[in-house]
Amino acid sequence: MNTAAQPSENRDGADTLSDYGLSKTGWASYWRDELQRRSTTLQKFRERGTQVIRRYVDARDGMSSMQRRFNILWANVNTLLPAVYDEEPSPVVSRRYLDADPVARVASLMLERVLKFHVSTSTEVTSAVRMSLLDRLLPGVGVVWVRFDDGGAVNQRAPDELTPVTNAATAQRVDERAAVDFVQWSDFVWGPSRVWAEVPYVARRVYMTRKALKTRFGKLGETVPLIHRSVNDPSDGINAAVGSTKSDPEVSPAAQGVFGTGEVWEIWDKRTRTVTWLNTSIDEPLDIKDDPLG
Repeated sequence: MNTAAQPSENRDGADTLSDYGLSKTGWASYWRDELQRRSTTLQKFRERGTQVIRRYVDARDGMSSMQRRFNILWANVNTLLPAVYDEEPSPVVSRRYLDADPVARVASLMLERVLKFHVSTSTEVTSAVRMSLLDRLLPGVGVVWVRFDDGGAVNQRAPDELTPVTNAATAQRVDERAAVDFVQWSDFVWGPSRVWAEVPYVARRVYMTRKALKTRFGKLGETVPLIHRSVNDPSDGINAAVGSTKSDPEVSPAAQGVFGTGEVWEIWDKRTRTVTWLNTSIDEPLDIKDDPLG
């Protein structure tokens, strides 16, 4: 199998997905073209966002150690942050109709307690929201990605006298939860639209180790090329903004780490109700699934 993606001509006359072909190769070709077009459209926005981040962390070129300047952008943003997000949200689950229904009352109470427990015991919620707010106040796009995590592990419970009409053991998920991920502003792409309701798809870019790629995608995961990303690339976020920039002729190996990671795009398409995982260097998708959320 040839896994090297061939450069595809932009099909300006394409009207439907069928113009790319119904094969996996055609599907991957379409999404490569789509991501490339969106990258070109968002280029100026990303360049301006990077400049804003560098100004926020005061990463200016040509300044001597004796110069002192008041960073009013840093002061203003850090004043706004606690005003926008001061404490953890407190979930409220209420019934639409306050009928004398004890089952509905207890159900709403249970849901509210589950949500409160998740928010209060999970550090990822507050961390993701705070980082996304900083992205919203600086480059202008803050993204929190909520996904269902089934936990993977299954607890086999032996049958008992309460198990109806079966002698088989029943399976129970032991750690189902709603995972909250922070998505870097430069790793988020959305389809062309005038308003959010018209957005045809959303996509995020994640970086996976070779082991994670093989575990998730099997043999195809072995073909994903690994890249070394500089942690000092200012487009990679606020905390990474100090140091070398894209215009630097060389990046210190110390800023890259020893092991490379593979770039994977996760694309949720509202039109086809599918989820696609793609590496743009491979001529077929890593995986395609029907939208698990319907």
